[in-house]
Amino acid sequence: MKPKNLPAMPSTSDRRTFLKTGGVAAAALLTKGAIAAETQQRTLPPLPDNTKTVAAMPTRNLGKTGYKVGIFSLGGQAALEKPANFDVAVPIIERALDLGVNYIDTSSIYGGPERWSEQYVGRVMKTRRNEAFLATKTKERTRDGSLRMIEKSLQLLNTDHVDLWQLHDVGLPEDVNAIFAKGGAMEALIEMQDQKVVRYLGVTGHYRPEALIDAVNRHNFDTILMAMNAADTHIHSFTDKLLPSSSKSRWASSA
Repeated sequence: MKPKNLPAMPSTSDRRTFLKTGGVAAAALLTKGAIAAETQQRTLPPLPDNTKTVAAMPTRNLGKTGYKVGIFSLGGQAALEKPANFDVAVPIIERALDLGVNYIDTSSIYGGPERWSEQYVGRVMKTRRNEAFLATKTKERTRDGSLRMIEKSLQLLNTDHVDLWQLHDVGLPEDVNAIFAKGGAMEALIEMQDQKVVRYLGVTGHYRPEALIDAVNRHNFDTILMAMNAADTHIHSFTDKLLPSSSKSRWASSA
């Protein structure tokens, strides 16, 4: 599955050339009717189902998605972003799924330019995609930059769709303004959701709650990933400022 403005390329080299020159010219080769028909025909598979989850741990609603996630999930950092760490990282992911974990969160910036984290997760998703609700992120603030991010994420994760695509590390007013500006990242998120390349949309932040509050007031996101810890109430508190409103709206929160 490819975004309509990123049509299938005959080779990886050709796809890279295409991304450098942009998708507008290629998309113009398709008629509006053909594009509409292609998008309409796409369907997402059923939500992932790790059959071990319910017996292994309690579950909670994931924001507005309706999906039940285990209270333990797997993040894509630490051992899962160290360079050339397949021998350690891949068994960790396999073991997590074996134990009932059904939510895996990674990002296009975990593991540097090589995106090691997505590589490791993708190695496992190649054979176990239907066991994990798969989330990744874009740190890019523009539409075109974010489209390039999701194109590479799909390739590295060995999948034709992700269950949750998130705006990464939204912490300042200028982040929000750039994301929602004309040509901003929000355009890419909505396009990919409309084209059924991503299932749900989310926003994440660890710095200050005000930017996240602004973001969720501008768009009806399915999830929020926010920072929470024992010291939170003492400065820039997500607990006091963001969590109450997100709880009322059934958005997600994460420690």
